Amino acid sequence: MDDTDGVRAAVDRIKRRSLAAADQGVSAKDLSAARERFWCGPGWHEILHDLMRDLYHVDSFRFFGASEKWGRLEVLYRCDAADQEVVSTAVRVATSCSSATCEVCGGPGSLRREGWWKVLCDEHELARKVELTDDQFEEQMRVFRQGADRWRPVVYSHPDKGRSSEEIYLEFYATFSDLDEQTRRFWAVQCTRLVLFRRRRADGMSK
Repeated sequence: MDDTDGVRAAVDRIKRRSLAAADQGVSAKDLSAARERFWCGPGWHEILHDLMRDLYHVDSFRFFGASEKWGRLEVLYRCDAADQEVVSTAVRVATSCSSATCEVCGGPGSLRREGWWKVLCDEHELARKVELTDDQFEEQMRVFRQGADRWRPVVYSHPDKGRSSEEIYLEFYATFSDLDEQTRRFWAVQCTRLVLFRRRRADGMSK
């Protein structure tokens, strides 16, 4: 079992415990207690806050927890049959919102299928491609700056043309094939960020 499977198994165990008979869940009125059951990234917490507000007056609603499953928000709850339509509609809205919201920062995101499926913005998708300690980051940045004569012409001649961040990253990753794996990924990430920054700046100027 890898780390991803281990985390999923741990979350599943928590879900099972929460649904045990001894756990009566929490009311939407008790937001502080509900927050303790937000087992997803902070970017989705506001979606869950909205869900609790939408269901504030549904007395039969009991919230057991919410987590990420296959890149979508999963909400565990119970309610009376008479309230099922209202509750399930609110939950569907929350789930739909999560599919376009970065789980890390809450900005616009899309489903990324590399490794553990996650809804992420371009920046946080790039960030998980290179996980470094502070010292490793400083060293990689030093090497990157020293290599500016190599990567700068490639970045500024890049034909953006609306490519996705993943497509741009893979192009740069192929360009720096002579570098060691960590440095290659770091350079590809930094160059992709620069292209995306130029795109945002150009879009801003055109408005």
